[in-house]
Amino acid sequence: MKTLLVLDFNNLLFRYIDIHSSMEFNHKKTGGLYGFLTQLSFQVNLYKPDVVVVCHDKKPYKRNILFPDYKKKDKIEFDQERFDFINESKLYCKELLKILKIPFWEEEGYECDDLMAILVHKNKYKLDNIILTTNDDDLCQLLNMNVSIHKNKGLYTMEDFIKENGIHPSEWSEIEAMCGTHNNIPKLYDRLGRKTAIKIYKDRSKMKDLVEKYGEQYLFNLALILLPIDFNVNLKLENRCPFTFKSIENFLIHKFGITITKSMNDCFVQLNEVAYFCPDMENII
Repeated sequence: MKTLLVLDFNNLLFRYIDIHSSMEFNHKKTGGLYGFLTQLSFQVNLYKPDVVVVCHDKKPYKRNILFPDYKKKDKIEFDQERFDFINESKLYCKELLKILKIPFWEEEGYECDDLMAILVHKNKYKLDNIILTTNDDDLCQLLNMNVSIHKNKGLYTMEDFIKENGIHPSEWSEIEAMCGTHNNIPKLYDRLGRKTAIKIYKDRSKMKDLVEKYGEQYLFNLALILLPIDFNVNLKLENRCPFTFKSIENFLIHKFGITITKSMNDCFVQLNEVAYFCPDMENII
């Protein structure tokens, strides 16, 4: 049984960053790093993956070429202290991943969801399990017999999705094209929600009428929502080797004053075991 765990960098970082925002050591704010590692440890211990990959957005997004307002947010009062805290935490977390020899993947123009989709399409017939960590419903279109999503409530499977929505995950992008998404993609008309969109989708006559009336916007939305099958973008993998516990102790304890918990220690042991027994990640993904 080979398992790939694909993690959303921002999801790991922002999940508990505010809860631990007061943590500090030697004038360094350590709460972001602590929350990130806590979540990473929990998921590695829970799923015991053979390979872990962390994906990250990198602007400018390709979708902004098609739709300049994509992911555009309302202006809010700029908080310099929080901005600095987040950027500082990102640097610490990237340094941690490097020490743990966990691949960190970003490609200009691609969002985390895109990179996750590429990994799924390349590996869904090679691996027994692929687990994606995200709270983004866009990724539901990737659910399959061996592709699941880790959400706040636990593992969300293809069976869970079908039971909840009455459609196959491969049809999800069409529902989102109708009712819009959190990325500023507009719904076809006011008060069109997901339940109504699903009802329309299941009724071919109503769906035909909707496409005739809103076809151009519907197809435009669909082009933005569909995740890519792009085999020209590759994650560059290097042979991994176990890291020394001294290196992680120096980083966490001496540099950031973070005590290594049992959960963290178990995570480090798991990562080292799979690195020792299968150093060539390209044989897996």
